[in-house]
Amino acid sequence: MRVEFIENGRKLISTNRGVFKDNELIWYDNAYILSLKFDEEKVEIVMKKIPKAGGEVR
Repeated sequence: MRVEFIENGRKLISTNRGVFKDNELIWYDNAYILSLKFDEEKVEIVMKKIPKAGGEVR
């Protein structure tokens, strides 16, 4: 499944690389990870920057 996340007209992530693990959907590209965790009561959406080699955030 392809996913795009756009904030204030700026595309932050656009990818079809993703996995399903337990109760979480995870998509990733070269700069971000987008995670959707869910259960019967709530859905949690988290977006994180992927650190570069050496520990700096992109």
